[in-house]
Amino acid sequence: MYATQAAIESRYGKDELLIIADDDLNDEIDTAKVNRALQDADDEIDSYIGKRYPLPLATVPGILTRVAVDIAIYRLSMGTHQSEEKRQRYEDAISLLAKLARGDIALSIDSHNDNQDTSPTGMEVEVDSNPRLFNRNTSSHIF
Repeated sequence: MYATQAAIESRYGKDELLIIADDDLNDEIDTAKVNRALQDADDEIDSYIGKRYPLPLATVPGILTRVAVDIAIYRLSMGTHQSEEKRQRYEDAISLLAKLARGDIALSIDSHNDNQDTSPTGMEVEVDSNPRLFNRNTSSHIF
């Protein structure tokens, strides 16, 4: 998971989470509802970054935690708790994910290649073959 309920609480406070995730009004956060929203956020993030990065990520960059929290808050707020601010944070999160998918920006994650250049220009090419069997000197009657 890119984010947890604790991450939402640390960014926006427990009171905000109670407002959007306490449908029973019993002063208890519906953790199942929060986990569904966080899973939806993970799925949405994966649909963008899966084009460029092997999933699952070994480490979660902080930027993806922030994006997951903003998406989950937006999803949890659907209906009566929607606000322009939440919608804008969601749209900003999706815009950032689109930039990641296009390669306009990159995640700062450790690569298992130890910074080895694996692009075609960074690779050495070695060709090995048998000597030619036919050439102008040995096959003058063919040419």
